Amino acid sequence: MKRKDFKEINGSNLEEMRLGNCKLTLNDFKILESDQWLNDEIINSYLSIIQKKTESTIILSTFTLNFNTQKFNHRILKSIPKNIMTYNKIVLPINHSAHWFFVEVDIPKKKILYL
Repeated sequence: MKRKDFKEINGSNLEEMRLGNCKLTLNDFKILESDQWLNDEIINSYLSIIQKKTESTIILSTFTLNFNTQKFNHRILKSIPKNIMTYNKIVLPINHSAHWFFVEVDIPKKKILYL
């Protein structure tokens, strides 16, 4: 069976596709087929799918914190629910030196994990 090109899925000419809460482009899907590093949009789309499956954890966007400048994105911070401390866990994805890692705050256990 011949693999279909992204543009030929369902007979339509797609340049972008919504996955989770994010839009992925043809270039994003090409990254998945290559040996390139995963970008923010790919990580965010995967995390938004996970977020839909859990109610006790809030997963923040990759754009929340710029690790290199150590500054928070205030536009993203404003979108965080006011009741954030009612969640059991808060997950913050961070990219540093081309590697992804996660910080998980376990509120009931009062622990911070580096994953």
